[in-house]
Amino acid sequence: LREDRIHHASTAFVTATLGPMYATPPEVSVQRVIEEATPTTPILWLLRDGADPSMEIEVLAKKTKQRILCLSMGSEHDSTQWEIAKKALESGAWLLLQNAHFGIPLLQKLREYTEGLGRGETIKVQPEGRILITSEITPDLPPWIIENSSKLAGNMPMGIKSSMRNALGCLTSDMLGSYKRSEYRTLVYVVCLLHSLLQARSRFGSSGWSQEYAFHTLDVSSAVMFLQSHFSVIGDGGECVVPSQVSWNG
Repeated sequence: LREDRIHHASTAFVTATLGPMYATPPEVSVQRVIEEATPTTPILWLLRDGADPSMEIEVLAKKTKQRILCLSMGSEHDSTQWEIAKKALESGAWLLLQNAHFGIPLLQKLREYTEGLGRGETIKVQPEGRILITSEITPDLPPWIIENSSKLAGNMPMGIKSSMRNALGCLTSDMLGSYKRSEYRTLVYVVCLLHSLLQARSRFGSSGWSQEYAFHTLDVSSAVMFLQSHFSVIGDGGECVVPSQVSWNG
C-alpha cells in the first residue's frame, strides 16, 4: 500500500458511498466555543500537525474588543507569570496559555485557582473571563486538565482549499487592507497559497527536507508582517517599485 494515497483513496470511497458531507470534517467555530464556555472551565486545544488556534483567538479578541493576555509557557519565571495571569483572570480578560506542555508547574497553580472558584473561595471572577490553553499531546499533561476542561483537537486542514481558508481567516482586516497597492494583496494571497502547499507537502514527513517542521498559522501572520514592513518602506503610492528598496534577505 502507498501511504501517500491512502487518505485520498479513503476520501474518494467515503464520498462515493456515503456522500461528500461525511468526507469533510466539520469546521469548529472558535467564537462559538468561547461563547458557550464558562470562566471556571478551561478550554484545552490539543495541537496536532501544526494546527494552532492562537492567532484565530487573538483575532477574535480584537474583533470583539475583548482584553486578552497571551503567555507562552517555558519561561523560568512561573511564579511571576502566574501573578500576571491571576490578575488578568480577576479583571475579566481572556487568559491564553500557549504550549502548556512546557509549563506544567503553572498548570498546577491554575488547578488550585479553578478549584477555589468552584468552592466559592474566590469571588473575584468576571463572567466574560475565559481560560484558554493550547498544548501538544503528551503524557506529562496533568489528568485533571483532561478531565475538567472542554477539549478540542486541532488538526491540519484537509486539502489546499481548506488550508487557504484557514490561512486567510487568521489574518485581521488591518493586515488585509494595510496598503492600497495592487501588489500587496496579490503577495498576501501568494503567501497564503505557499503556506497551504507547504502544509500539504508536510504530510509526507521530513522526506526531501533538512528537518521536519510544522507550518503554523503563526507563520502566515509573520510572513504578512514581513510584507508590511517592506511596504512601509516602498510606500503606498502608484509609482513603480525601485528594486534597490526591496530587501530579499530573511
